[in-house]
Amino acid sequence: MTKILRTVDVVAMTGLSRSTLWRMRRAKTFPEPVRLGVHAIGWPAETVSGWIANRPSVDLGAGVNE
Repeated sequence: MTKILRTVDVVAMTGLSRSTLWRMRRAKTFPEPVRLGVHAIGWPAETVSGWIANRPSVDLGAGVNE
């Protein structure tokens, strides 16, 4: 059975705020959720995990002491 993550779970898992999540959805840089009901959406856990794994990392040490 596929685990479905609600918005609060995706926010906690990604570290993104709700507004950033919605902005990224609108820009098509975050996966679209699935409709669970009239007023409910969620993301398959594998989809969010895959997005995190494939997201480019940022080198926070770049430019330091150069």
